[in-house]
Amino acid sequence: MSNYLQVGPCRIAIVNGSGVRTSTYYLPPPDKDTGISLVWDKKAYNETLYDGSEVERLLGFVPELTLSWSIYDDKNAIWGNQIGSSNGNQLDFLSFMSILDTPSGYISVSPGMTAGGFVCSSWKVDQIGTLVGGLATGITVTFRGTGIYSTRTLGSF
Repeated sequence: MSNYLQVGPCRIAIVNGSGVRTSTYYLPPPDKDTGISLVWDKKAYNETLYDGSEVERLLGFVPELTLSWSIYDDKNAIWGNQIGSSNGNQLDFLSFMSILDTPSGYISVSPGMTAGGFVCSSWKVDQIGTLVGGLATGITVTFRGTGIYSTRTLGSF
């Protein structure tokens, strides 16, 4: 986890073609110790100069946020948000899965209330366990950013 990340209620948003949020949703808290990680994928290329020395050209960093839940608790509202698919609600499991059907570039994620966020170029649902007592178990989702950031700091959300 990055030093620049203050974990809080994770958020996911639907954005329009300009990157402006049209609706924002909250997600249940991920697992306490290993449920959230923010990795910055370094984008660079190496060149061999005329004199034989090598130089690295740093282009920037692409954010990758991984969230995992042992139990995706969509039964107990947290942070005062209702559970459902309306703007401002905490997403239930089926609504979360339907939002992940949104086309690439139209989802934005944030790992916390005070942390920034990024528009996603892709996301991958690594695993889904079983439904136990109406709760989904064993879910891991990885979101990858669209743009290359010059620093390891998230943009505004």
